[in-house]
Amino acid sequence: MNQITLVLLIFAVEILCSCSQQKNETITTDVQKHVIPLKDNEAYEPTENLKFSIDDTLKIYKEEYFSNPSVKDFFVLTIFPGPVEDSKSEFSIETSDKKVIYREVFTTYYFIRGIYQPDTIPDRDKKVYEKYMEDYTKALTSKQYEAYFNKNTSAFFKDAIYTVEKRTQYLESWEENIIDKDFFAEITSDSTIILIDKICFDCYEGGEIMGYSKKQNKVVTLSGHD
Repeated sequence: MNQITLVLLIFAVEILCSCSQQKNETITTDVQKHVIPLKDNEAYEPTENLKFSIDDTLKIYKEEYFSNPSVKDFFVLTIFPGPVEDSKSEFSIETSDKKVIYREVFTTYYFIRGIYQPDTIPDRDKKVYEKYMEDYTKALTSKQYEAYFNKNTSAFFKDAIYTVEKRTQYLESWEENIIDKDFFAEITSDSTIILIDKICFDCYEGGEIMGYSKKQNKVVTLSGHD
């Protein structure tokens, strides 16, 4: 092989590599441009342990009318120490005389799971999506976890549990989904009974409507919803 042939061969290889690199860059840019909102049923679960823990027990209180329309109860959120994927939290309702009338324990992971649902994801196949989410998850910092956790805990009694407004319209629209018929009859005859909507903490969607039954003397689930 003479010197001229060798130079021409090297030049051809450089052109081929340059074209290949430009093609790869185009594909990468294309993936970044094509994004769609993340759907609820596409919730991403990280494969590695989370790097976020709660150091001390955290309690958040809110006074609400519930079991008694004249005296407020205490809605209490308790978050126990430990890694968020393993530790527990508790929602309870206490009367003014400190009697616990409702208690529910759930995983603290509830407060940070939404961080794995970015506003947009690649509009491509499963492998591209998984790689995108893997890189996204690895890039999350402890500060981001903490900020997201604090935002959700502070909004707990606003977004996760709240009093049902427009009570009459609600009862009419959800009558076919009633779980406790006796409680439903009690509610329709007693307008002072207060209903609350509570989401499902260990689910990605759904919740339940609850109230305090004077006849049954306890908190009763009226219906479930998606």
